[in-house]
Amino acid sequence: MIFVTVGSNQPFDRLIQTVDAWAKAHPSVDVFAQIGSGDFEPSHLRYTRSMSPADFRAELEAAEIIVAHVGMGTIISALELGKLLVLMPRRVAYHEHTSDHQCDDLEWLRQREGLFVAMTERDFEGAMTKAMASLSSGGGGFLEGHAAQLASRIRQYILLGERS
Repeated sequence: MIFVTVGSNQPFDRLIQTVDAWAKAHPSVDVFAQIGSGDFEPSHLRYTRSMSPADFRAELEAAEIIVAHVGMGTIISALELGKLLVLMPRRVAYHEHTSDHQCDDLEWLRQREGLFVAMTERDFEGAMTKAMASLSSGGGGFLEGHAAQLASRIRQYILLGERS
């Protein structure tokens, strides 16, 4: 199962539209999304607007792949659970955020094992293809085996702004 989340603070219709189009092209794949307060309602995947923290955690645990914006809470959860992760950043140009810090965060994270990047909607199919291939080949989740080291680096990144 693929679990998609846009977080609880802001809508991210561009991501949901992109995943909905992908789900239409891959009808045999079970996709469930937490879509937030956006205007777009998907027609090719199961969804809810919001969920309790317990239900959210249960969906993260059940997922084989997590698709999300570049939110550190989701990234840390995927890391803790050893899940494959596909990320697309919110962009100022589309009025999805107040800065492009998610692009900066993604540049810092993009070469990590178990993480697949879709900088734009056009990149999403390729990122999902790579994630699905990794899943099929038994590939490990997001930095499986390196959780403590990355968690420490993420804390440094968030608290100190170190980007090395």
